[in-house]
Amino acid sequence: MNLESHVTVKCPEKRIEELRGLIESVNWSFSEITGDPLLGTPTFCYATTHFTDLAKAIGDTAAMAVALEIADFLVVRMKVEAVMWDKRRIDGEWKEIQ
Repeated sequence: MNLESHVTVKCPEKRIEELRGLIESVNWSFSEITGDPLLGTPTFCYATTHFTDLAKAIGDTAAMAVALEIADFLVVRMKVEAVMWDKRRIDGEWKEIQ
């Protein structure tokens, strides 16, 4: 099963690069959005990665959240979701993500 994990962080603008460095240092992906459709208008940052094992996904996602909280970031959401199908346009071409 393809699983995608996210840890959502409400992060002050002045600490975004610090947060990015922490997330990417453990080979997770970093992203940010201003105005999350569910959480509201501030800027939120996301730590994202993929797993095939549900127990590992839950454990590693919770561990990421704890590590970010220890670094004094405000974690507002943890999520593991099953990816049934993922197709993206990359450089003008549709590609299925495995």
